[in-house]
Amino acid sequence: MLSIFSNGSRFSMPKSFLFFCLLPLLVFIVAGCSEEEAVPQVVGVADYTIAKPSYVPRTKPIMYPMVSDVPARWIPPANVEDRDCWRGIVIHHSAVPFGSAAHEDKYHKSRGWDGLGYHFVINNGVRKNGYGEPDGLVEVGYRWTGQMVGSHCRENGDRSNYWNKYTIGICLVGNFEIRPPTKKQMQSLLKLIRFLQDRYDIANSQIKGHGDVKATKCPGKKFPMSRLKSML
Repeated sequence: MLSIFSNGSRFSMPKSFLFFCLLPLLVFIVAGCSEEEAVPQVVGVADYTIAKPSYVPRTKPIMYPMVSDVPARWIPPANVEDRDCWRGIVIHHSAVPFGSAAHEDKYHKSRGWDGLGYHFVINNGVRKNGYGEPDGLVEVGYRWTGQMVGSHCRENGDRSNYWNKYTIGICLVGNFEIRPPTKKQMQSLLKLIRFLQDRYDIANSQIKGHGDVKATKCPGKKFPMSRLKSML
């Protein structure tokens, strides 16, 4: 029995009763000292976004090359760059022996398009009718600078327009049904693709020729696609 004084009076209380009164407080103190702070659950961005058309998912963190490693014009302005959009690359040829981005732009406008449908054009050094740029020069189209949907593949039957929305269109000047691209064109293409792969985590399997995704001979039977992929 425990004796307690209150207001000058004395009464007795069983120790067992006091123990059960203090037990919840003791449990709370011990638990608070021993438990780690709870980590709040973080809801991923994917929980708030609508799924895009099927594509090969990212398998590694995005690795951004140093700006000094590539021409500055290849890198879109930071305020418009969409690092989550680009899922593949589609390679084309111009199907004519000479040309440039300006030449292709004029041709595409003649077909009722807004302008150059490709994101990049790689020149072959042949100049004719006022068109032509140095061999291997990579020209950057306004669609890349503005991170805009391309116009380099026909829409799918379901009108999803996947290849224009989510892949980067690269055109090499020349007709590769007749002769292969120049050595400098291939060197520039290889460097450009490596840059795009590293920056946007694009797998080798998602590097296509135009004829791989649509019924066309582009980029031509003499384009060395297998050799290109073996070097990536």
